[in-house]
Amino acid sequence: MVNAPINKIIMELKKGGFVRQNHLGAVLPQAHTPIVNLTHYEILSFFNSKIHGILNFYSFASNRFRLWRVIWLLKASCALTLARKLKLKTIKQVFKRFGSNLKCPDTDVTLFYPTSLKVLHDFKSNSIANPKKEKVFNKPERLNLKKAYLRKHVKFVDPLQT
Repeated sequence: MVNAPINKIIMELKKGGFVRQNHLGAVLPQAHTPIVNLTHYEILSFFNSKIHGILNFYSFASNRFRLWRVIWLLKASCALTLARKLKLKTIKQVFKRFGSNLKCPDTDVTLFYPTSLKVLHDFKSNSIANPKKEKVFNKPERLNLKKAYLRKHVKFVDPLQT
């Protein structure tokens, strides 16, 4: 069974400038300032690509449901980036203005937020561990089958007689 390393992902988000840690060690979202000058659509596209990439990469993980925290941090970071761009003061003002999915007023593009984070693979299936049981012949039966096949389909020629 493989698990997604949630804390490691969050630390990578910290290195990337999407989140920060306060003096108590709590992880908080922050605006991703390098993309503030992009359009609303481009900011949403950037964060959508990050969310889709993480969800795709960890689609096999048995603790995939724990990615909600990472996705929430990215959503809040996107809202703070839009707040910085539009000179709004809080996340609440951004969500009030654009809705919970941060819909772009020009293109109607929204921030992707999955409806479910269920594991996409069935780990309880024994299809790999127990393949279809086929009849296995023991050694003498196999040899008899080979000899019978050879007698029927192959013509033996004695090299001394030719």
